[in-house]
Amino acid sequence: MTNLRFDVPTLTRELRAAMRHGARAASLAEHAPGLVDLLTAGHGGTGDERALIAEQIIREATAPLGDTVGPAMRIMLGLEPGTWHTRIETRRERAADMLDIGAGTFRRPHREGTYLRDIAWEIWRTHRRAA
Repeated sequence: MTNLRFDVPTLTRELRAAMRHGARAASLAEHAPGLVDLLTAGHGGTGDERALIAEQIIREATAPLGDTVGPAMRIMLGLEPGTWHTRIETRRERAADMLDIGAGTFRRPHREGTYLRDIAWEIWRTHRRAA
């Protein structure tokens, strides 16, 4: 289990780190077990089962971003079909295209960083309501 705090800054940082390899369950289990532990504290099951739960939590947290930003961030997180084994730079280009901006503009903190923080807030808010 992780000793990370369940707060928005920690969630944002962990999501950013996981983004490099993607947030599909297989990638989370291999490259972001701390994020899996953070998102699934209190859940039983194997690490792989908890990684599936963590992926679903992240997917659900992208929905409130809307019909354009939500899919763009699912692309960034490698959750959309065709993005699973794609380099982060390629995913960033595809996500930026969806928003009609350049990949460099998308990467700036007020875009990509803000959207990651929004996902973290949604995860935190949902967790807080369930507690």
